This record gives sequence, C-alpha cells and structure tokens, in this order.
Amino acid sequence: MYALPFDASERRVTGDPVPVLRGLHVFEDGAASFSVSNDGMLVYVEAGSVPSDDRSLVWVSRDGSAEPVDDQQRLYFVPRLSWVGDRVAVSAGQFGDQRIWIYDIGTDTWQILTPGDENVGNAVWWPDGSRVAFAVGPLGLASIFSAPADFGGEMEPVVETTGGGVIPTSISPSGELAYYEVVADEGRNILMLDVDADGTSREIVATEYNERNPMVSPDGHWMAYVSDRSGVDEIYVEPFPDGGSSFKASDDGGTEPMWNPAGGELFYRVGTQMIAVSVRTDPDFRVGQRRVLFDVPGYFADGRFFSHYDVDRDGRRFLMVKLADIDYQRAARRINVVVNWFTELKRLTAAGR
Repeated sequence: MYALPFDASERRVTGDPVPVLRGLHVFEDGAASFSVSNDGMLVYVEAGSVPSDDRSLVWVSRDGSAEPVDDQQRLYFVPRLSWVGDRVAVSAGQFGDQRIWIYDIGTDTWQILTPGDENVGNAVWWPDGSRVAFAVGPLGLASIFSAPADFGGEMEPVVETTGGGVIPTSISPSGELAYYEVVADEGRNILMLDVDADGTSREIVATEYNERNPMVSPDGHWMAYVSDRSGVDEIYVEPFPDGGSSFKASDDGGTEPMWNPAGGELFYRVGTQMIAVSVRTDPDFRVGQRRVLFDVPGYFADGRFFSHYDVDRDGRRFLMVKLADIDYQRAARRINVVVNWFTELKRLTAAGR
C-alpha cells in the first residue's frame, strides 16, 4: 500500500508516493483487503505464502476423479475449449498483466495470443475457430476485442464500452455473441451482437436485477444465465436470441452455468458441488432431474461473473482450474488490526514531502 501527501484545501499533491504497508492481500481484480477508520485504526488482511503461478488445468471426470492436462502452472481462470475441442483459450496472469494463452491439445504446445500490460480475459471462440473474442480492461470498464486464433493479426474492437464494462461469455453457432454489462461491479443487462452483421447490439434481458454470464445452448436456441431476481443467484433459461418467458433451471441457488455440448444437460455450480440438470430443448424447454455429479474442493470458482470451467465435446469430463494443494483459508485470511495508525502514517509520509 502506498500513500500520497495531498492538500485538500488546495486540491493538489504535495509530495511523492511512499510505501506505508507491505504484505497486503490483493484480489485478482485489484481490490485490496484493508479499511481505515476516521480515528486512525487500520484493519487489513495479510497476504499469505500463495505463489502467483499456483494453478493448473485438469480434466475432471463426472465422478470427480482428475488428471492434469499438462505440467504447466499459471494463474489461470476461465478456460474455454474450441468448438471442435482441439484447442483451449485461457486467461492467465496477475491483475494488470493478464493475457490469453492458446493451448493446442494435439501438439501439447502453448502460445500467447494477446499482449501484456492489460487486463485481458474471458475468451470466446468463434464457431469456426478462426478468432477469439475477449474482454480488455478492468471489469467495470472493459471493452470487447477479438484476434485471429492463428496469431496472424492485430486485435480488433467488437463492442466498446460506453460507461460500464462489457463482458463476452458465449456465442451461437450462427455467430451471435452474447455478453453482459457490468455497472458498479454488478452484472446488469444481457445483450447480443451478430458479429457478421452491421455491428448493432440489442438487449435480450433488461431488468432492475443483476443478470450476467449468458451461455448460449449448443443448438443456438436457448440461453442460460445467472440472475438474483429471487433474492439469491439462480440459473434461468430463456429463448435465444429473441428472449421471452424464462424458466428456473436451478434449485436452492446456482452460478456458473454451462451446457453439455452433446446435448440433454445443463451444468452449474453450488459451492464445491457440480450439478447436472437433464433438460429438453426441442421443441420446448423442460427441466428434468437435478443431481450432484461430484463435490470436490480445490477448484477455482467465482460465480459472480464467469464460469471458470468448460465441458469436453462428448460431455464426459470437465476442464477445470485446480488450485495448489495448500490451505487457502489459513494462508491468506489472517486479519491484522493496528491502532493509532495515523501517527505512523504521518511519520512515513513526512519523508516523501
């Protein structure tokens, strides 16, 4: 943590930034775990001994058994398989230096698709595998760009933000990109853009609630998404791309929806559980039995905005992000309290004047 001397009456900086606290826990989106009271009490979460490249990609079977994809470790999140399942696009890196990597499963090789010094994430493959779309910028200010998947061209804008961030999450077989807005760190409206048309977006779901993470079904006729309209996050499904009556697919909460590419199922997560729901999509949508496939801790999840896993093309296993085998609750969750911190703060910042 740094402090910068500032004259509030003259509204100007009066010195240089100086470090005032080391070992502060910071989340991947840049949010720092501290707070200061008006009378000078500091409370903060101490960073643990968690390495920056502590995650790996693994295949997880429907019974919960796992095997590594390869031996690489990076700060992975949001892995996405291409439509034919031969490549993986995955975000990796620390906040402010996140990139999209492409992994070729057949040749066991990695390449970087996007440059560094940016926040780049949430890859979406074009149906023909020719391009990858992704968000560029902090979550609440991100725009959508795309780049050729053969590494032969520059990034091109797809949807530019007009205030809140826009996050791509899925695309239909006919090239209709589903994405959602982020306003004040909350999901809002869901929109659709036909990437082969005139570049005009239109809203599909627009309510006073937080709707996010739209996932288009393999046949392109339905869309699953997360909404808090009931007071808790649940999974809903409605027609795509025209919208219409929605159906609640989850029961007692749910986030991170993902369709089975082989058809007949919708997956979502509740804590450490992977839930499978049998569904019928033709001619009408019907929800069938829900069942827990496995309940295994140690896989990265952040149900607020994204689905941090994907499903193999035959629906028999999941591509997931495995955390290191350490106790994260103990490693990075110790709270420290410092009283009369302003005295120390004044001493440290005096040197920077």
